[in-house]
Amino acid sequence: MLIVSTPFRVSLFGGGTDVPSYFEKEGGQVLGFAINKYGYVTIRDLPPFYDHKIRLSYSKIEQCKTIKEIEHPLIRAALHDFNCKNIEIHYDADLPGCSGIGSSSSFAVGLARGLYSKNGIFPTCEDLAKKAIYWERDYLKEKGGYQDQIFAAYGGINHIKFNQDGGYSVNRFPITEKMKYFLETQTLLCYLPTKRFSHKHSVENFLEMNSTIHSLRSIKKTVDKSIELFQSENTDGLGELMHEAWLYKRKLPNVSNNFIDEIYEKALQNGALGGKILGAGAGGFMLFLCKSNKRDNLIKALSPLITFPLKIEKEGSRLLYYNA
Repeated sequence: MLIVSTPFRVSLFGGGTDVPSYFEKEGGQVLGFAINKYGYVTIRDLPPFYDHKIRLSYSKIEQCKTIKEIEHPLIRAALHDFNCKNIEIHYDADLPGCSGIGSSSSFAVGLARGLYSKNGIFPTCEDLAKKAIYWERDYLKEKGGYQDQIFAAYGGINHIKFNQDGGYSVNRFPITEKMKYFLETQTLLCYLPTKRFSHKHSVENFLEMNSTIHSLRSIKKTVDKSIELFQSENTDGLGELMHEAWLYKRKLPNVSNNFIDEIYEKALQNGALGGKILGAGAGGFMLFLCKSNKRDNLIKALSPLITFPLKIEKEGSRLLYYNA
């Protein structure tokens, strides 16, 4: 039996430029960090006393005799890839799925670590990210980018560059204690209870539009600006840049709606420097950068919506318990 913990992520700048059909033409980059909220995968050998050979527990329960019977596409792909039989898998999470924090890719990374470990293999962060990307983007052909899998596998704060040759580099981003304190005391996540499937809202669906390409070019440039602001410890400038980046992202199809716009305006009026919807958009979590000492005020203003602060998770997916 084994238990794996995998962090979710927050993308600060550059989201959307990690989609391969974009960055293979123009290059892409993102800046973000893993957070102290997790998905948990538990795997054990299924005792040989049941009619079923596979038991799965996530938002529903499946009991199957063969891999082909599995309804969950990712688990079906993973068990086929590893040729697993007589197995039980449970998934639990600190945050809801389909909400913009990279939960599906965190699950993929956690499942990869679990199945590797079950076979006595202890993979690198690169192995985990590549396996999760393979399952989601190549095997299942789901639209979307690569950053979620990478942040889940590596953890920490990263500047990730995506190259026109299809490759990418993960660069741990150094920040001062002052900027770490800023990220952990002046950020706020706000949950908008509207779930959506990210691949249906992915920017990849709209790359034939000139306006989409123009917006992505502007979004990509904000990463370079944000690095300069981090280095100069300009916290107000980062908030203003996030507002600027949100205006670019908001132009993309299916990203915002009246409800999101109303919450964003309320946040600006009650202490937020800037913010954004996380992930592909249309619902889920919003991230806000707050003015100094204004986070409590913003929490009250956004009530009864669920809000909570963040901390940076230095580690990526890890094995919490292993009993061979």
